[in-house]
Amino acid sequence: MDALIPWQLLEDRIRPFYPKAGRGRQPFPLSAMLRVHCIQLFYNLSDPGTEDLLYESNPVRRFVGLKLSDPLPDETTILRLCLNRRRQLCPNQPRRPPHRRRSQVEDHRPGSG
Repeated sequence: MDALIPWQLLEDRIRPFYPKAGRGRQPFPLSAMLRVHCIQLFYNLSDPGTEDLLYESNPVRRFVGLKLSDPLPDETTILRLCLNRRRQLCPNQPRRPPHRRRSQVEDHRPGSG
């Protein structure tokens, strides 16, 4: 995967939006979280499924760059990464897909017209 994916280019693009260490919980390394997100996309995993895979698969942990003795991101951390990245990199994207907007759903109820 290292030969196919320009990791450094992606990290440089995401870094301005990635949380910085401060008063709260220390963020996971950007390179690890980017790889976690890619694993989630490659295998079409849910956030809990991604967390389980990190605990169960040594090759996946190695790909991500974390050891079992390291703290591993939980499903909420994975969810927040994806939500924050989408909001910051695509600020004009609607919160709901167009086919699920409330006004359209209400207009097409049975017996409404």
